[in-house]
Amino acid sequence: MSKEAYILTQDTSGVFDRFDRPIVGNTNLAETVIDPYFMKLIQSLQSVVGETVDVVGYPESRIDKDLSARVGRYLDEDPDSVCICLDRFVLKGLERNLKYPNRFQRFSISRTDDGNKTPRPGDRSFANQLIDLRNKFPDIESKNVIIVDDGIFSGGTIRDFLNICTDAGLDLPVSKVIGFIGNPDVYNSDGLPNAEIAEKYPNLFEWVDIRDFSPFGGKIFQNSKNNRVVSGVPYLFPWSEGEGASLNNSSELFRTSKELIKAFQETVRGYEDATGGEKLTVRDLVKAGFSIPTDRNKSLPISINDRVSDYLERCIARIEWEKGRDVLVFDMDGTLYQLDGTDNGYKGSQLEAAVVNNILNLIQKKESVSRNVACEIKNEAYRDPIGASFFLAKRYGISRSEYFNITWDIDPKGILQNPVDKEVIQRLKSLKPDRKLILLTTAPKVWASRVLEILGVAPLFERIYCGEEYGKKDEIFEMLAGRYDPSKIISVGDQEETDLRPARERGMKTLQVKNPSEINQLLV
Repeated sequence: MSKEAYILTQDTSGVFDRFDRPIVGNTNLAETVIDPYFMKLIQSLQSVVGETVDVVGYPESRIDKDLSARVGRYLDEDPDSVCICLDRFVLKGLERNLKYPNRFQRFSISRTDDGNKTPRPGDRSFANQLIDLRNKFPDIESKNVIIVDDGIFSGGTIRDFLNICTDAGLDLPVSKVIGFIGNPDVYNSDGLPNAEIAEKYPNLFEWVDIRDFSPFGGKIFQNSKNNRVVSGVPYLFPWSEGEGASLNNSSELFRTSKELIKAFQETVRGYEDATGGEKLTVRDLVKAGFSIPTDRNKSLPISINDRVSDYLERCIARIEWEKGRDVLVFDMDGTLYQLDGTDNGYKGSQLEAAVVNNILNLIQKKESVSRNVACEIKNEAYRDPIGASFFLAKRYGISRSEYFNITWDIDPKGILQNPVDKEVIQRLKSLKPDRKLILLTTAPKVWASRVLEILGVAPLFERIYCGEEYGKKDEIFEMLAGRYDPSKIISVGDQEETDLRPARERGMKTLQVKNPSEINQLLV
C-alpha cells in the first residue's frame, strides 16, 4: 500500500506579484527567495509527519503549465466551451491570451473560519459576481462550461460554487471539472461532473497552499461591510492550533510554527531587498487583497502600519512565551460534576440511559426494526473492538461526529450532580494570565458544549479536546508534553488510569479529585 501524501502547492510568486514592485538589478526572485522558502517548508513538515507520509511539493509554474495546456486544449476543441476558474493565481497567461476572447472568467470563493462560504478579500459579493458572469456569457446556459481549480481535495469548493449558481437560478451546463491534484475516490463517489485530475492521490492526507502558513492566507475570520478589510486565521500557531494543516494534534506544532514563520520572515526580507528595500506593511497586504492575520480571540495586536517582518517577530516571541506557560489540564465528568451512576459515574446513570435510548432510536430509524432487534444491534456494536461509535457510524454511512450529535443530543439539566461551585469558578478565573487551562474529556463535543455552558465555565478553557478528536487521552498528554515543559503541567481528574497515570508517565504533576470541591486544593 502506498504512503499517504501531504501535498504543498506553491503560490508564493503569485502572492508577491500582487504587490507589483519591480525587481532591482538581475535578482532572480524565484531562485534566491521563493524556491528556498518552499524547500524549507517541505523539509520541516516532513520531519513532523514522519516516514509514513510523503510530503510532496508542486511549484505554481508546474501547476499553471499543466492546467493551461489542458484548458487550452478543450477550448480549442470546442468553440462553444467557456472556462470559469476558482483560483486567483493560475491560468493568468490563458486569461490574457487573445486567442480566447470572452471565454474566460474567474469566480472568487473562499471559506470562513466557521465553514461558511465568502468571496476573497476585496472581491465582489457572490450576487454581483454572478451578474458579471451573466454579462460576460449571456448565453452561458447553452455553453459547455469548464470549471478549473488548482486541486480537488474534497470537491467542496466546486460543489459550493455550483450550489451558489443553482440558488440564484443559474443552471450551469458543466461539461468538465479540472484540478491539478486530488483524490479520485472523492470526485468519483461525490458525483462531480466529468472530473479530470492531473496528479491523482488516492491516499491524499492533506493539501495546503503554502500561502495559508503565512500572514497572506488562512481561513477568513471577519469581513468588513464592503469586504475591503478582512481578517483571516493562518494555519500555524499563534494564529491557530494548525487545524487547517492537520497539525492540531502534533507535539511539534510550536517548533514547526516557529520554523515556518522564521522562513517566511526571511522570504519577506529577501523580497524587500530584491525590490529596492522598501518595507512590506500590513497596509500593503490589504491593498493587494489579502486578509489581516489574527487569532480567533484577537489577542495578537496588529496595526495597518506595521511592517510584516516586525509583526512576524512578535509572533515568534508569542510562541516562546506560550511554550513557557504553566498548564492545568482538567477532566470533565467526575471532576467538574458527578453523575448518579455507580461510584458517581456514567455506568447506570440517567445520562447512560438517555444515550442508549437515542442509540436505539437511531437504529430503529435507520433500519425500520423493532425495539428488540435494535437492542441486539446495539449490543453487537458495544461488543465490537473498534467501539460502538465507529461501528454504527460506518454501518449508517455517517461521520463519527454526526453519530455523537445524534446520540448525545441531551439536555444536561437534572442530570449533572454536585457541580463545581461558583466560588471555585471565580478563583479559577482569577489565575494569572500565563497559566493556561485546558479541558480534556472523552465526552463528545455536543455534550461537552452544553455542560460547560450550564456550569458557566466555558470561558475558562483556552482549548477543549473532546472524544471525537483522539483515540485515548494518552495521545493528548503526549502532544502536550512535546509542546510544553511537562514539569509545568498539572492534570486534574478523578480517574487514575485515564487522567493521572498517563500524565505522570510523561513527567507531569497530578491532582486526583473525588469531588469537584476538591479542586480548591489547586488554589491554595
